[in-house]
Amino acid sequence: MQTNHFSEHHSFKGFWSSINLLDQKQRKEIVLQLLSELSSEDRAVISLFYFENLTVSEISTVMEANESYIQQTLKNLIVSVRDLVQKSDQKVNTLLH
Repeated sequence: MQTNHFSEHHSFKGFWSSINLLDQKQRKEIVLQLLSELSSEDRAVISLFYFENLTVSEISTVMEANESYIQQTLKNLIVSVRDLVQKSDQKVNTLLH
């Protein structure tokens, strides 16, 4: 049974709203910073999910990993990006005030 992409992305709705408020340069810097800090396995999960558009189920098959592990990895990565976005927002607010 193929996992529904919408349900996977739905939990990340707030994350994407935050990212979209940043300008393109800030988004690129955040993504590049995060990617540079990831293990090769985490980079593979992100690449397969967001760039190759594979489902969690498909990624688990390709990587020979449990689906719950892939889901948790994606959630952890989203939290990391969200933290970077919040830190970036705080820096901008501090500079403006």
